[in-house]
Amino acid sequence: MDKDLKNWSLPDDAKKILNERFKQLKENVILEVFTKDGENDQFNTLTTLFAKELSKLSNKIIVNFHKIGDDFSKKHSVTRSPTVLFNPETYRIRYIGAPFG
Repeated sequence: MDKDLKNWSLPDDAKKILNERFKQLKENVILEVFTKDGENDQFNTLTTLFAKELSKLSNKIIVNFHKIGDDFSKKHSVTRSPTVLFNPETYRIRYIGAPFG
């Protein structure tokens, strides 16, 4: 992991805003994060850190991590790294790439 990314964190003002928004969640939000080693590693790292940060802000945010090529990724036809699926058993919401920019 890039040493500059190792200590990455959401800004405090963003955490405060997200924390307030997440208090309104009525149901869990499940984030399924897929990565592949050696492919877009910096984006994989950022996506992983971002998902972990979100899960720290609310017990309603549940994050699971997968490697592309595992059974779960095949079930959901995930082939690009990184990819995030949101409640994939309920919705067809997919974010490909790092959730920045």
